[in-house]
Amino acid sequence: MTSEVDPKPRDLKLSSQFATLLPESNLYHTLVESERRLDALLNRKRLDLQDSLNNRGLSANGGARRKETMRVFISNTVQDQTWQRMDVDGRDFDFDISGGVPASWNLRIEGRLLNEEGDLEHRKKFSTYFTSISVEFENDEFGGTETHVAEWHEAAPSGLQPQQQQGQQPQQQVEFDVLDVRRKGSRPIKAKITLQPKQYPTRLTVSQPLRDLLGLEREETRAGVVLGLWKYVKFHNLQDLEEKRVIRCDQGLKNLFSSTANGAAAPAPVAGTTLQQQQQQQQPVSGSIDKFLFPQVVQLLEPHLSAPQPIVIDYTIQVSKENNLGEHVYDIELELEDEAGKLATKTLLDNWDTAPEITQLDEQIARTIQALNTSRLKHKFLADLAAQPSQTIENWLESQAADLRVIMSDRGFNEEEVRHSEFYTEEVLNQSVHLFLNGNRH
Repeated sequence: MTSEVDPKPRDLKLSSQFATLLPESNLYHTLVESERRLDALLNRKRLDLQDSLNNRGLSANGGARRKETMRVFISNTVQDQTWQRMDVDGRDFDFDISGGVPASWNLRIEGRLLNEEGDLEHRKKFSTYFTSISVEFENDEFGGTETHVAEWHEAAPSGLQPQQQQGQQPQQQVEFDVLDVRRKGSRPIKAKITLQPKQYPTRLTVSQPLRDLLGLEREETRAGVVLGLWKYVKFHNLQDLEEKRVIRCDQGLKNLFSSTANGAAAPAPVAGTTLQQQQQQQQPVSGSIDKFLFPQVVQLLEPHLSAPQPIVIDYTIQVSKENNLGEHVYDIELELEDEAGKLATKTLLDNWDTAPEITQLDEQIARTIQALNTSRLKHKFLADLAAQPSQTIENWLESQAADLRVIMSDRGFNEEEVRHSEFYTEEVLNQSVHLFLNGNRH
């Protein structure tokens, strides 16, 4: 079996022997030194930029995050209420003048970021900051307990939408600044407004025991939780030395998983155990877990992770006045993508993207230097041949003869040459002995 040899030249150094032949070669050495200093500067700036991004906080998908405050305005207006059909003396009008239109009200939800720059046409819409908005009404118009829900959900990306039927158009994303919900009614109604902020990737709520053990924040991504547990395992040397997938539980992990062991699915058998041990491991778990396979960590952590808590606002729709604009205002803190950090991250990644182009240029330079070295050797041979023809040819023949002896040494020797003592003082003998002893022929 022969190993593959990379034929690409790697040497980027230009021999100092070119100084007399090509005085311009000093410019190449100057460029190499300048490139070395520039690479050192870029690497230092790249590390500084990375540290800056880390200090500002990076999300799991690589974008910097910032916190902003959104001001949400909730109000309602009413139409065709009984009190709106009375004259100034409090006497009822003829109800027929309304054309039989029942009393109704309109709930309005709108919001904007504080200190947001830009005109109304170019700023982001209110709905782009949330994945869903729902309003649950308590219908006590007739004393019943039935509830009515109005919901809006962000459309899934085109690649994630369910397969459409033939001729059916995919769901289009609708962005808005104001959400209006109109219903019929003439009595005050309680409403629960639920806002689910947009998070990519989704951050889950971490249980208090898991936060205390791993030192995590209250909300973290699933990947961040698994990474935190892996760091805990490596710091406490809990990885099995023979079977790397097996994690041995210390007292902290035993206490963490024991609270969710009862009633949970039994972990898969650990590799390398006997059939009897595997049957014991597959029995329902009633106590603490001594060890587990790391691929099971998602299953074991699932009871300690819950869906992120939405923002819930309780509001009562009043029908005693025409509108209540500006009376109910709420400030909500949102975590948004930092555009400046996003640009810095893009700059950092674009800088790394130029690495293949630089490698290609280095290979081209190495091939050029290899060609120059070949031309320099040819030039030296021809110059020596022109100055001292006989001596140059003699030296060349000796060199070729020495190479030939090395190549042919493993095939035997001329008996006449062996009889002379000079044969044993030549360098080729050491090489021949080495080849003979390592050739498995003795």
